[in-house]
Amino acid sequence: MTLGANETGSGEALAHYILKHHSAYDTSLPLLYLTGDKNRDTVPVTLAEGGLKTTPTQVYKTGSRDGLEADLKDTLSTILSGVLMPLNGNAAI
Repeated sequence: MTLGANETGSGEALAHYILKHHSAYDTSLPLLYLTGDKNRDTVPVTLAEGGLKTTPTQVYKTGSRDGLEADLKDTLSTILSGVLMPLNGNAAI
């Protein structure tokens, strides 16, 4: 179960959800804020404005992957051959 999944579709909504529901916890401790290399400062700024400190920690980086194009073509070819083969065979349509 993910708390707040239905109420938090953006960073701003997530930050407001945290502020609303975080009062039951020790607010003197900073929140661990897991992030990537491409993000806006909406969550930490909104939380700071609400009196909560964050400890941002980058856990992933966006980048290219060698061989992605070839792997994608192979995967699509496999999928399409599985879909089109029955249509070309003796199966009734």
